[in-house]
Amino acid sequence: MRNLVFFILGIVLIFSSCDKTTTPTPTPTNTKLNLVFNGKYNGADLVMGKSYSFKDTFNISFFYTTLILTNIKLVNETNDTISLSDASFVNLSKESAETASK
Repeated sequence: MRNLVFFILGIVLIFSSCDKTTTPTPTPTNTKLNLVFNGKYNGADLVMGKSYSFKDTFNISFFYTTLILTNIKLVNETNDTISLSDASFVNLSKESAETASK
């Protein structure tokens, strides 16, 4: 009985001391990423302040347009993910477009 206890204890120690491999966490090599958002209306580029036909009876113009993007992640072909941002604010207003083009 004593030999059986030592045998089981030895097996447990051998298996518990095995090297446990872990999947490495992906790390970016280039930390600069540019995302470009282009507004579209009815399939054409959106121009702030321009009048667009809406439902054949109304005209609509965009002067201030914003987006809130949430849960932004990069995912590779093996489904490794890198979280970029929980939430980001994108301003597509006429003022921000003029500032960006200068």
